Amino acid sequence: MTYIAAENPNIVAVALHPGIVNTEMTTDSFKRFALDTPELVGGVGVWLAGWEGEDIGFLSGRFISANWDVDDLVAKKEDIVQGELLKMHINANLGTAQFGQ
Repeated sequence: MTYIAAENPNIVAVALHPGIVNTEMTTDSFKRFALDTPELVGGVGVWLAGWEGEDIGFLSGRFISANWDVDDLVAKKEDIVQGELLKMHINANLGTAQFGQ
């Protein structure tokens, strides 16, 4: 999402983890954890789409989970932005440097 947000500044790109929803694909070992609902992730999707009128642009390029409280996310906006939180970074030595040459 960081890359998509950087390449497309006119859109808000957020990676949304849907939680664990009990579906036909949920294995028995995960059923006890499958407490989230399709309505939960759908509601967060609607919130992200901006239908609530909330400014969520600060989440662009970041990761959130459907079972996090969206009011808490908004309240922590400054901490998230200043701390570069909720982003995944890949650090690498590319080219011949990665082989010690």
